[in-house]
Amino acid sequence: MEKVINEYLDFIGIKYSKIFLRNLIKSNPNYPKEISVYDALNKIGLKYYACKLSKVKIYSLDFPFLIYLDAEEEFKFVKNKSDLDLLKEIGNDREGIVVVITAEDNFILKNSDHYNTYKKERLFKFMLSLVLVCLFIVVIGSMFFGLERGFNTTVLLAFAGIVSSMFLQAKEFGVNSREIEQFCKGGKNLDCDLVTTSNYSRVFKNVSLTNVSTSYFAALLVSLVFVGYQQNLLLQLSSFLFYLFLANIPIVLWSLYIQYFKLKAWCKFCLIIDSVLVLLFIQYWFFNDEKMNFNSNIISPTVAFSFVFFLILLCILLVKNKSDDLKELEHNLNLSRRIVNSESVFKSYVYNQSYYDTECFENEISIGNIDNPIKILVVKNLYCKPCREHFYKIINLFQLFPNIYHITFRFKVSGKDIDKDPTTGEYLIQYWAQKIKGSNYQDIETIDFLMNWSKIRELGKFMESYPLKSDFKIGKEIDQRQLN
Repeated sequence: MEKVINEYLDFIGIKYSKIFLRNLIKSNPNYPKEISVYDALNKIGLKYYACKLSKVKIYSLDFPFLIYLDAEEEFKFVKNKSDLDLLKEIGNDREGIVVVITAEDNFILKNSDHYNTYKKERLFKFMLSLVLVCLFIVVIGSMFFGLERGFNTTVLLAFAGIVSSMFLQAKEFGVNSREIEQFCKGGKNLDCDLVTTSNYSRVFKNVSLTNVSTSYFAALLVSLVFVGYQQNLLLQLSSFLFYLFLANIPIVLWSLYIQYFKLKAWCKFCLIIDSVLVLLFIQYWFFNDEKMNFNSNIISPTVAFSFVFFLILLCILLVKNKSDDLKELEHNLNLSRRIVNSESVFKSYVYNQSYYDTECFENEISIGNIDNPIKILVVKNLYCKPCREHFYKIINLFQLFPNIYHITFRFKVSGKDIDKDPTTGEYLIQYWAQKIKGSNYQDIETIDFLMNWSKIRELGKFMESYPLKSDFKIGKEIDQRQLN
């Protein structure tokens, strides 16, 4: 919903903070209903006009505008008559809610929080532009003041590749602009998002081809600028680059195959990158053949390039991981605002959570006297890092007030326990019931037992430290009761 609003506001040229508006919409108690959008627009000072009209009357309006569809609970952006023709959800005899948004002069100053966020976004874009300009100056400087003439075209192509990759990288980080979106979707079967978010765009789970492409061109540019003009390394670099660019060809063919046959959609930036990769090979083969010596040592430039490549890739992944954490934090903040602002949302959120019977079962792992006044039930995934951190806090709390708390531990089945017999939870419960329960130092031994698991977190190694021969009847029974 908020993406459609952003697209419309960008199209009509209103300057605003995308992040601030998105958070306002998502944090509204009525989200995703249309009233959440109207409320957000009011808060940032934008005026809107909404009217329910038949499709016949809608054709007489001036474009562009938004149409809200009740059945789908979403907005559609209508730029022209062709877009309106495609809206089959609104028949000629049915009505749709048409929304037009306008902005007064200096509306952005009406909400100080919105204005501050807007300034930060502008500063980020300025800094990004400054980085690109500085990079361009470095490239041009190296071409005219040191780099051999034969490498000039290679440098320019590498620069074109890194700029295209950086645009895709920015989209992956959630930084969008109207110009980029229009460029990506301006034509038939063109959809950058479909291509770059597909399973084919992943090298590993958290590593995308966009990350690899950006690192590749950045490492190439660094190699050319800071190594290429050193005469003693030119021969080795030339031979290395030939093999490197030769490897581009199968990658390009694979990219075109996936886009044409599998996804049936094209990404303009991907096509630009593919073209750059092909041109790198062509220009190097035809214009630098006299510099290549296939008998030269290419180990040094290979190691240097690989080091720079993986260093840049690591930096990108760190930024990406931080960006994902911020997105998750933003999502949780929006959810918490909705819960705070609406009783119905709070009840819905609570009722949709997993329910656990808080009654303490026999042979269930616990610490503290059962008669202690405060009882805590801890439900944790034995392989979850955040759960481990919370576990440490719970243990610290108990050690401070051992006569106040009675703490019971239950274990959710992890994906790592699939096809394991016994599961990790069953093994821990059975061992505790046979070896620790009822001892004179039950609480101390239980804490040590669970702390050691938190350090090892691998059932095979843990079983070596805590061997047990059993049919695991108790563990299976308790584990099954906990699941129910």
